[in-house]
Amino acid sequence: MNVKQATIKKRKKKKNILVKKYGCLRISNRERSCFYYKKNPAGKDWYQHSNALMKKKGLNKNQKEELDEILSKAYRELKLRNVFVTREMDFFVQSKILDIRFFHESADETTGNSWIHIEKRIDLVVENINIIKSSYWDMDVDEIFMLRAEFIAKNIHVLKFLLKSTYDRLPWEEIEFCLAVFIRCCKKRGVDNLFYCCVLKDGNTQQGEDCIREGADIFGRNLHNASCLHFSAKASNTNAIEFVLGKGLSVNSKDNDGQTALHVAARFNRLKIVKYLVEVKHMPLNDRDVNDTPLVLAVRKGHLEVVRTLISKKAEINDKNLVGYTPLHHASGEGHEEVVKLLLDHKANVSAFNDDNFCPLHFSAQEGHLKVTKLLLDENADVNVQSISGSTPLHFAAENGHDDVVSLLLEHKALVDNEDHNKRTALHFSAERGHKNIAKILIEKGAEVDKKDDAGSTPLHLAARRGHGDVVQILVTEGADIHAEDSTKSTAMHFAASMGFEDVVKLLLSEGADIFKADQFNMTPIDIIISNGLSDILINEKLNINFTDSTGFTELHLGALFGDLPFVEYCIQKHDNDINVKNNEGETPLHLASRGNFQHVASFLIDKGAEIDVKDNNGHTALYFACINYYKDVVHILINKQTKAELDYKERIQLLIIAVTKGYNDIVNILFQNTEFDVAELEHEYHLLHEAVRAGHRMIVENLFKRGFHVDAPRDSYRGVHVSDLGCDHLTLLHIAVQRGKSNVCELLIERSADVNAVSIDGSTPIHLAAGNGFKDIVGMLLHNGAYYNALDGSKLTPLQRSKENSI
Repeated sequence: MNVKQATIKKRKKKKNILVKKYGCLRISNRERSCFYYKKNPAGKDWYQHSNALMKKKGLNKNQKEELDEILSKAYRELKLRNVFVTREMDFFVQSKILDIRFFHESADETTGNSWIHIEKRIDLVVENINIIKSSYWDMDVDEIFMLRAEFIAKNIHVLKFLLKSTYDRLPWEEIEFCLAVFIRCCKKRGVDNLFYCCVLKDGNTQQGEDCIREGADIFGRNLHNASCLHFSAKASNTNAIEFVLGKGLSVNSKDNDGQTALHVAARFNRLKIVKYLVEVKHMPLNDRDVNDTPLVLAVRKGHLEVVRTLISKKAEINDKNLVGYTPLHHASGEGHEEVVKLLLDHKANVSAFNDDNFCPLHFSAQEGHLKVTKLLLDENADVNVQSISGSTPLHFAAENGHDDVVSLLLEHKALVDNEDHNKRTALHFSAERGHKNIAKILIEKGAEVDKKDDAGSTPLHLAARRGHGDVVQILVTEGADIHAEDSTKSTAMHFAASMGFEDVVKLLLSEGADIFKADQFNMTPIDIIISNGLSDILINEKLNINFTDSTGFTELHLGALFGDLPFVEYCIQKHDNDINVKNNEGETPLHLASRGNFQHVASFLIDKGAEIDVKDNNGHTALYFACINYYKDVVHILINKQTKAELDYKERIQLLIIAVTKGYNDIVNILFQNTEFDVAELEHEYHLLHEAVRAGHRMIVENLFKRGFHVDAPRDSYRGVHVSDLGCDHLTLLHIAVQRGKSNVCELLIERSADVNAVSIDGSTPIHLAAGNGFKDIVGMLLHNGAYYNALDGSKLTPLQRSKENSI
């Protein structure tokens, strides 16, 4: 290990110790402070000296003066280093350093300045400093960081009135670190006028003057292009804004959002500043920011007196923003009753439409503002006015569950069955949202319970689809048609069952809903009920469920299809169903249980007399479906329960061929264990081993070898492939594996001593086929195991010549 490596290792070890000790990494002197310089011109290590002084308790006067001189000199040298900040930020940091030097001695418990309160304040400052240290040193800052940093700075400033000295209470290096990071991050974020957030918005003109004297740029702007004029508009009095304007800033200055100081003052409810800007500075009242005037901002926040002032100065009361909203739209939507009254008293247009054809009444009804709605109706607002989608205030109130507003609108002659552009009424919306009280109110006022929307849905459909049982009960009690169909021929029962709402299904069943009615997709409610695992309802209700649908399905077929054993048992025990009944496809319940891999259902059906060898219209048994889908447990059940009389030897051979070609080794084993196959017949007549090799299933090939199949068994033709397609006869297993590119099977055959130089009728050896097909790995394998690289085929070609086209 060289010196450099040893040094790095030592530093890492020290770093780990510090992290473990303090919970976060303490950075080096050079990193932790923008006030750190290694040596001053006189050669004194000012940082170590000042730090030693700060750790002392009860500094005397000379020590305090010495400390003050050290820190002041360090700060003056800040600009000589690589920390570049604006003048106002320089002043901001400087003021905070000065603020924490000497603290007032008094502490009054009655004003919250007791030692208990001071200690809590200090603890919060230290806690936030530690959070910033551990989380933000090497990270981009966010708004939470800015709030924490501002809290630290402001509270250090406040603590000067609470303590005689904080050098023995606050961790100076931590504060110093925080301020350094604060500068760096503020600079990165472009927040060059952060000082104005802390001073001008509090109306502190004295600190503002101090800033100017220290070189602060009063014309500077922050990241959002806001000037100090915008901050001063947030102050509680006019001192700050008068001070700023007195320094030459334009009263009409705008930020990135197009907001002036008047927008800011109106939004933050600064009445004095609003009056000052309007009455003294005569600012234009109707200038918009990106969208709104000062009046709209005040209206939206409900600042009544600001609104009153702006209106008295002739602010445009019916002015629309870019999307057509007037101040009355905003006031109505926000529910500011007194503001709405004021606007209406000054002739605000109660019927004004925005770009979506919404009027103020739409908004008040939508948000459930009863008193505002009444005010608008008393001013003759159109109770049946329609939006761009055809919705009336009643639609919105019903949809959002505002009972009292619904009643009020109906009292003012709202049309209870008014349709929107989708042909939905208020009852549709209240039923879909589950607002039972509103549904009652609407029905009492004559709402049509079976009215259909453009999808054919009635309120009952919508309530059932959302599982609102109480609304379903109300609608049924009021005479809703439980058999009504929508455009897909679905009933309410279809929807309740498909969504799995058990209570609604029970309710509809008790009211006589038809569970056998098919929709346009030929699905019945009972299909859906069983498929969703709700058959307990049918069993408990003891319904007569004997049926056969248009596809020949009985209830027993359904139970088997979805693997519902309790329902299958119920059907057999209570309804004496034919256990071997066939549907239109010739399938019995056992076929369906096997096809679905439902082992318990299949076993139960067989125990109750289901015939295993029954074939469907395509000649397939239940065992066929279990084999082809690799349901080995069902295969095992069917074979074990199959009697000798039911055993079909030729079917077993066909199933074995399927299992071999698909690579189902477990099923191959089950079939061999439960059937006395003739291996010679399988090998020579059905070429089973060739099929396994062709498919490339090494595990199956190994299995067949163990059962007595021979490695060099030739065949006269390739089963399933025409001889002319093959191009040769008398292919060995190795020829087939090579030709198909099954390298893993080739490897197995060679291990089993397959002849690597076997010749087919056309004179090709396996290496000819491998070379001709471009299988480089197989060529290498054959050569390694003694294949003749210069053998001639029937056309007098060597493997090399056969390989030219494939560039081996």
